[in-house]
Amino acid sequence: MNINYKKPFTLKLVLFYSSLLHIIGGLMFLYNNDLAKLYGEVIFGMNIEINPQMQYLVKMLGLYSFLIGIIIIFVFINPYKYNNFIWVLILLYSYRFIFSILSFDFMHTNFKISYFNLYLATSILALSLILLIIGKVQLIERTNKLNA
Repeated sequence: MNINYKKPFTLKLVLFYSSLLHIIGGLMFLYNNDLAKLYGEVIFGMNIEINPQMQYLVKMLGLYSFLIGIIIIFVFINPYKYNNFIWVLILLYSYRFIFSILSFDFMHTNFKISYFNLYLATSILALSLILLIIGKVQLIERTNKLNA
């Protein structure tokens, strides 16, 4: 049987930019409070006050973000081998999307994020989730054709 393991473009696209954002953001959060603050401002429009407690939380968030980015690279390189992790990413993005919507007022009040930035960030997250689902469906279809 001749198997053509092409990576679906949509899946590859969303995995690539997602890994970049997680790795770069994670490193910024891990190593420099000013860069963490800048990332929050540029990506989310947040106004973050970095105190000693927040420094610890930001570093832990950075560590998890960085490691998720590394895992996403493995999926990007070989989505057939690590295809089950795509479901985990879909769950993570789904939860983040729902949590973002439910947290609009909290985020606006406590992080001084404009509603425009909240809608923009949530829309980008929704688009990423949709593209991830489309990519997973394409991967399933391609796998089914290869196994037929």
